[in-house]
Amino acid sequence: ALPIVIMTFFYLTPVFYPESWIPEDMRPLYYLNPCVGLLSLYHTVVYEGAWPSMTLLGSVSAAMVGILALGYWVFRKYKGVCVEIV
Repeated sequence: ALPIVIMTFFYLTPVFYPESWIPEDMRPLYYLNPCVGLLSLYHTVVYEGAWPSMTLLGSVSAAMVGILALGYWVFRKYKGVCVEIV
């Protein structure tokens, strides 16, 4: 099941198409993808040649710090179960 989920996530990530192609009624679901904000920053800089908005930059940075903290917490919780290879 994991390869199917990863492949679906790949096609739902907006790498090659702009946000404007997403229908208005589907955008709330679209914004649940954690990569949307990060890729919107790249699209703004690369395709539009403009600085991204500070609001989007701040929200993406906060989300990444939150994901990092969650990952660290999960790692610390299950550290004894994981095998460490040195």
